[in-house]
Amino acid sequence: MSESGDPDDALIEGLLDEALEGMVEGLPPEAIAEMRALLAEQLVSTSVGRRMLRGLKPDPRVAASAEVGDGAGIEETGQRGVGGHGAK
Repeated sequence: MSESGDPDDALIEGLLDEALEGMVEGLPPEAIAEMRALLAEQLVSTSVGRRMLRGLKPDPRVAASAEVGDGAGIEETGQRGVGGHGAK
């Protein structure tokens, strides 16, 4: 999986390590590799798997935005928030 350079690869590898921990002892390496490949495929190719991955990702950090600092959230009342119910 790591050949693609996808930022989700590290998350997926960690999930697979955790999921298979203690379950693969005594299995041939080929069987372990096949199990990992099948589980990884389910994570990236099904709606349930993609939803799970999104839920496990850290929230994105926004360093800059076109809306930050331009007054987009300020209404005529001069207060922030929907309907003018926010902190000044």
